[in-house]
Amino acid sequence: MPSTRHLFVITAVSVLSLVGCSQSSGPIELGHRSDVVASGLSQSPIPFMQSGRIAVSPETASFTPCGSQQQYWLDLTSEQRAALDQHEASVYAEFEGFFTPVSRRGFSADYPAAVTVSRLNMLTRELKGCAQPRNTVLAEGSDPQLWSAAVGKGHVAWESDNDTQEVPLSDYQLDDEQAQFSSKEAVLTLTLNGCQQSEHTLYGWQARLKTAQNTFQGCAVLPSADTSQHWTGQYQGTSQHSGQPTLTTKLTLLPDHSAITTYHPQGEAVTKETGVWQPVANNKVQVLTTRSGEQMVVSERIYQRNGLSLTATEETFNGNTYPLGPEGLTLKRQVDGADSRQQ
Repeated sequence: MPSTRHLFVITAVSVLSLVGCSQSSGPIELGHRSDVVASGLSQSPIPFMQSGRIAVSPETASFTPCGSQQQYWLDLTSEQRAALDQHEASVYAEFEGFFTPVSRRGFSADYPAAVTVSRLNMLTRELKGCAQPRNTVLAEGSDPQLWSAAVGKGHVAWESDNDTQEVPLSDYQLDDEQAQFSSKEAVLTLTLNGCQQSEHTLYGWQARLKTAQNTFQGCAVLPSADTSQHWTGQYQGTSQHSGQPTLTTKLTLLPDHSAITTYHPQGEAVTKETGVWQPVANNKVQVLTTRSGEQMVVSERIYQRNGLSLTATEETFNGNTYPLGPEGLTLKRQVDGADSRQQ
């Protein structure tokens, strides 16, 4: 690697430089899921970045998010499974994906939900990636010489044996198959294709950096940050129907995307439901309940956010949709005084 290390993103730890450089191979069919997943949900979730450990065995495949003990069933295509079988039993992974209900039969029934991998970012057994979260795009390669590049904080930076620059980012575009980051001096283009930097690391993106002096080829990764984390927190509300005790409902959305809902009728015992949450729109979150006590269920609520409050008007329970009262169910986010003043 070049000796210069003063660029803002390179000093933030280049994941690619930690695993070493080698000539990238051809496309590897792992990064994009083209088959249609029948989720059975009323609204399609927005895939979000997930980071953690993937464990595979002849019968099962599971995913454990960073900082969590919760395991989710991993729903894989045959191509994805074949690629994972080439690695050890447990590997660090970054991917965009979403949750669906699990089958009531088979190995998956032991898990709270299934995770579908829609777009791979990185798969490696050479890094402790949970300890190295990134907010930057990183690219690196050895064609035609050693080079590295990064995008973050409104700048694009790169370095090679005879060229080191950091310049303002003038434009960027990102879709399902390609990402492009442009400045007046250079263009970094990422294409969704598996890219091998070393024997034990697979990236979801091929990279091309075009500067005034040269055109470089290599591999890249997107930021590992989960941008849906702003939903996390605890929400609470009370309701009362004629002749019924006051009901307190609490909803907790945890960073590992697990969801806990508790119901406490005044003077009675608390009941508990568990499942997962995921975004379905800018101001909508889907709470998918998969366990009510010890019973397997499939309950879906779509909460609309308005300020500090979430409101759901209906619930789809085991395929049947029911209204949640004449005004719906409204839960207010529980924050301290400082947080409340900032909202």
